[in-house]
Amino acid sequence: MIQFIHFLRLTRSPSVQVIMDGRSLRSKRTSGWERYAREISRASKVTVIPPFPLENVPLIGDLILALLLIGHRGIVHFPTFPPLLVKRHYIFTLHDLTWWLYPDTSSFLGKYFYKKLAERALKKAFIVVPSQSVRGDLLSNFRVEDNRVFVVHNGLTVFRAESDLQSLNLPMKFILVVGTLEPRKNLHNFVSAFNDSNAKDDYKLVLVGRLGWGRIPPSVSVLSNLNDSELAEVYKRASAFFLPSIYEGFGLPLLEALAHRLPIFCSDISVFREIGGNSCNYFDPRNITEMVNALNSFVDGSYVRDKNNYQQDWKKYTWTSSGVNMREVYSRIGNALESSLHEKK
Repeated sequence: MIQFIHFLRLTRSPSVQVIMDGRSLRSKRTSGWERYAREISRASKVTVIPPFPLENVPLIGDLILALLLIGHRGIVHFPTFPPLLVKRHYIFTLHDLTWWLYPDTSSFLGKYFYKKLAERALKKAFIVVPSQSVRGDLLSNFRVEDNRVFVVHNGLTVFRAESDLQSLNLPMKFILVVGTLEPRKNLHNFVSAFNDSNAKDDYKLVLVGRLGWGRIPPSVSVLSNLNDSELAEVYKRASAFFLPSIYEGFGLPLLEALAHRLPIFCSDISVFREIGGNSCNYFDPRNITEMVNALNSFVDGSYVRDKNNYQQDWKKYTWTSSGVNMREVYSRIGNALESSLHEKK
């Protein structure tokens, strides 16, 4: 109630104000988009509405949000879902271009509903993207003015491991993969590579992630719905980390693995090069032989690890710096809108 009263006060202010769509912010999920919404709202110190979850009711949620925004003359930031009914000035965070570049790996709702909303948003919204890689993809595939696109990197959420988590039943030695179970994560091919490698003789394979719209690979157990402490414990106990995604917009698990100083092996895609730099070993995610070789290089210790660059590759990615950058984006957009209003007068 206090937050809603604060929102009403903001709508009466003559200056440009920013309101953030909070539909996914209060979700129980701790995966990528939901974590981003929570962290970026907290770091940028922006007002969030509504003060209750609406993630699982998209049409009703859009209607309620539009009603709550009546009278607001400033900017609305949509950190996850593209807007349906809002027609005023707004910012939309586009996390990746999966709906267009890899439509076969998209969910049904994403492919046939959110994709259309996003395309409409791209024509007139200010766009925030999490990496230079996504910015490049966006400008290459859409007629979007580059002065409407801003890069604000994701950050690392610091969470502590709990040492007495026997309920996880983790093996003594295991290779870790983290990510939502969906086709884009390339898990079936990676499991095949693991079974063809020498790693299967000494290590188990542990998959951690939300059960999305992909099939669970056969003969593999998946840990889902872990809280932050449990996830940290899994990272802490892992022997190595692999990320075989075909495509990503950022890759928070890669950042988390870097922070835990694990031996890291990941797909040779532009965004992982951008984030991981020289701290990772890269392979072609579409080539099972290359994945087998990467697994074997970990087992026999022949992989390369650049310890001199290890820390500098990930320590710059903090939610504090992301919040500062986001507030700068808000300020720049607000100033541009105010200047435009003055010119019209």
